[in-house]
Amino acid sequence: MAILDRVRSAVIRAWQADEVATSPRGWTANLAIFRIVFLSFGVLPRALLFLRWTAEILPGLPRGMWSPISFYRLLPIGVLGSVAVARVAAVADITLIVFGIVGFCTRTSIGLATLASLYGFGLMENLGKVDHYDHHVIWFMALLAAGPSGHFLSIDALRRAMKNEDRREVEPSAALSTLRYVWLMMGILYLWPGIAKLQSSLTDHWASADNLRNIMWRMWLEKYWYDPHFGMLIRADSLPAWVLTIVGAGVIAFEVGFIFTVFFRRVRPILGAWGLLFHVGNGIVLKIWFTTLIAACISLFDWVAMGRALLRGKRGPLLVFYDEGCGLCRRTVAVLRSLDLFDALKPVPGVSDNPARDLYPHITEKMLVRDLYAADGDRIAAGYDAYVWIAKRIFLLWPIAAIMRLPAIASVGRRAYRRIVDSRHCPLPLEATQSAPIRRSQFALIRWLGPLLFACQLGASTFTLFYSLPDAYSPLNAPRLKTAHWLVNGIGKRMPVWPFDLYPTFTPASPKDVRIWEARWVTSSGSEMRVSPSAYYSAFGNTGLAMRITSFEMLREGDPEEDEARSLRLVRLLWQRELPDIRRNISAVNVYHARYYGRQPPSDRFRAALMAQSILYSFPIQKIMGIPSPRQNSVGE
Repeated sequence: MAILDRVRSAVIRAWQADEVATSPRGWTANLAIFRIVFLSFGVLPRALLFLRWTAEILPGLPRGMWSPISFYRLLPIGVLGSVAVARVAAVADITLIVFGIVGFCTRTSIGLATLASLYGFGLMENLGKVDHYDHHVIWFMALLAAGPSGHFLSIDALRRAMKNEDRREVEPSAALSTLRYVWLMMGILYLWPGIAKLQSSLTDHWASADNLRNIMWRMWLEKYWYDPHFGMLIRADSLPAWVLTIVGAGVIAFEVGFIFTVFFRRVRPILGAWGLLFHVGNGIVLKIWFTTLIAACISLFDWVAMGRALLRGKRGPLLVFYDEGCGLCRRTVAVLRSLDLFDALKPVPGVSDNPARDLYPHITEKMLVRDLYAADGDRIAAGYDAYVWIAKRIFLLWPIAAIMRLPAIASVGRRAYRRIVDSRHCPLPLEATQSAPIRRSQFALIRWLGPLLFACQLGASTFTLFYSLPDAYSPLNAPRLKTAHWLVNGIGKRMPVWPFDLYPTFTPASPKDVRIWEARWVTSSGSEMRVSPSAYYSAFGNTGLAMRITSFEMLREGDPEEDEARSLRLVRLLWQRELPDIRRNISAVNVYHARYYGRQPPSDRFRAALMAQSILYSFPIQKIMGIPSPRQNSVGE
């Protein structure tokens, strides 16, 4: 029992290490850093992509291409395909995201941006394939809006410091809770794909070197067909088998273990580095860039603690003595504190029981009425020179410190400082005021929004996983499982999939062949050539979507006339997006149901061996362009 008690105590101490190592103010700064980085490099590029999508892709989409999901099923196709509505949502989203980055009306701006992104980013998912670049973007934006992400490094923080300093608000403790919900959502995002890979490894040898090579070859084939910018920088398929096996096992360990270890302070930086390496490796090797998750990994590092250790070293904070009875002095110190990420300053009021006052008794209250003082050991600076020291210590202001020390700038600055200070009319302070903490109820939203998001994603991903892996809960004919089977299938078939869904598992093992709908242009000489990757990319802007449409949507068998009409609509769309040099020599198009061998390493002359093909349709150029044939004209006459 004694051993168990010691283990339990050690686990509790490790769990609570974040509160001990970093103050609420430090976690507020970490949350602000995450807000700026995630919105700037994760969300804003997606919003710009959505704006470009509304201009380049949305106008050319035929009505028959739409496959509404989630709440979009309630909207008319005319609304979904409206360029004006999408353009307004995109422009508003970009504007609100920029406001969130600079911290202007932070919570309101990010909250409205979450709603705009919920509609806009999801709109691009209604074409038959749901990507998973934006689901977590919605979650994390909602958490940033609910938490105190604007209490540091923001216009709001500066305004609060300048206008409301007399209220003496302090940083809320909700910042750490907000980040913990971000980590929890990342963990549930990874968990089920990791479990699916683990299950597939036990049954289909997913983590084997052969299967990992097959996955790479399949992804490269998709990029070769549909991405005009594709190029392989690293041939990871040439790595030794034992290296690939370790990589596969490492991916499973990372995804399954993330949620169980992310709350331990000493492990979290390892997970952050591992996550960055994982996603960057996927981007380089498989050309799957989860840039939004790369930006989210920033939340896994305690930047304040690292900054303090790096910048402060053996030095303590710079003591800043100021006149607490002067409103201008208080506002100035508050503004400096709002920029002081790593607590490089320690403000000391003139009238206080702070022990630092006893170290510098020669700095009297009368002196503080005239000037602000900075002290570091035996060195003391007053007035303009004190501000130079302060700017040098604050990470965000150190370039300004170099400018302030230039002789010409310093001469003008000292005169301006003296003029401002001498114009004040502040009485000597009589007593120190008591700081009043901010009300906890202001951030009560984060305490129910976080669990709600977690429950929604847990439920959606769980049902989707079991729906896609029926063998995981066999035998299905067992009487006690019939109800569960009916429930899983019923929910799985109607899963909203936006903004909650099971993330791609890349399981089961890669199949041997690839079946696709393939259009080939017929030239004037009678030869055939595949539709260029540029045409597919210009039409869909997404290689995964192009692969989904050609390998699944276009191969579904239904009414023969409707199937032919669907193929003709897609051919016309590709024709409109084809390169002009290719279009000049086209006389017709042949559409095939082709089967390629997918387990083949790439070479310079081919990407996959054609195993079989059957022609589906042949359309002359006149029909593609919508020009009536001479026979049709004569019949009409």
